Amino acid sequence: MTHDIQPADPQLKRRFLLGMTGLAILIALGIHALDAYLLELHVLAQDAQPTAAAKAQDLIRMVLALLIAGTAALCLYLARSSWQTLKSERFPPPGTRVLSDTPIRRGAQARRYGQAGLLVAVLVMLVTVVVATQASRLLGKSFDTQLKPTPVFFDETPPPSIPGSQ
Repeated sequence: MTHDIQPADPQLKRRFLLGMTGLAILIALGIHALDAYLLELHVLAQDAQPTAAAKAQDLIRMVLALLIAGTAALCLYLARSSWQTLKSERFPPPGTRVLSDTPIRRGAQARRYGQAGLLVAVLVMLVTVVVATQASRLLGKSFDTQLKPTPVFFDETPPPSIPGSQ
């Protein structure tokens, strides 16, 4: 029995490698900029804690938003590809370019691939929404409690002595 093969697309492979290299460079530059920004926040926190806390909160929200947007884009791509697999009953779907030679799956096996892909896309998106919601809620609470002074009440009477402690 011969298996059909979806041949690799060399141009896609080059684009993918260039894209991943560019992404790695952007991440490295982002980490470098983040290091400088965090140092600036540390200095600012010694003079103006509420301002530094607000800036830190904005930074964390921005990083969360970037992570959520990236995850959402990947989930949408996976869902779209899985839907095409289900419709065509072929994996990879017709017209899909691949990075390496890929055996073509048809029928029930392709449907299982499509269903699994949709399930993973939905579950990852749900987890992303829950984590983002909880992180935002907890982030707001932690900064609110840090910035509010805790009242301390002092009694005029000394604490009772513990027998045998003196």
